[in-house]
Amino acid sequence: MHNFISEDQIESRTIDQCKNELHYDEHFNCYSKDYLQRESEREVLCKTKLRQMIARLNRSQTNLDKLDEGDIDRAVAALTTIDPLASAEAVNMK
Repeated sequence: MHNFISEDQIESRTIDQCKNELHYDEHFNCYSKDYLQRESEREVLCKTKLRQMIARLNRSQTNLDKLDEGDIDRAVAALTTIDPLASAEAVNMK
């Protein structure tokens, strides 16, 4: 393909323009270091941080109500697994 432009080429050009022409700070660049601590660049969020926040936000004063690892696993799965064929209403009701 003669006129094909890849997503990487578009992204590289945008980064180059931001750094060199607009003088943006490069500290938040996943190419040199992933500051978001994701499992891969394809991940939208950091599941480790999500697990920590679920546990923290659901802390209880007693151990009777404390979430166990299985509860946290189910919460992470519910928040990160979306059926692409589901309607927006069905996803929001989950």
